[in-house]
Amino acid sequence: MNLSIDIKKVTFTDGTIVQGQVVQMNVDSITIWTVDDSIVVRKFADVERLENIPTSVSAPQSEVTPSNRK
Repeated sequence: MNLSIDIKKVTFTDGTIVQGQVVQMNVDSITIWTVDDSIVVRKFADVERLENIPTSVSAPQSEVTPSNRK
């Protein structure tokens, strides 16, 4: 089973790039939970670009072989 993680790349007008999960966004601010487990809060007016970064995490699976397949 693959679990989708919504990771964004946020580029700000000052050139700063932050990658992480957007946990809150409104007309005033954007809050990002970063990949290094910190929280970044910036003015939404400073956002230049938002990009999706496709990621998936594979959950542990039992191995299926011809001998145990039903």
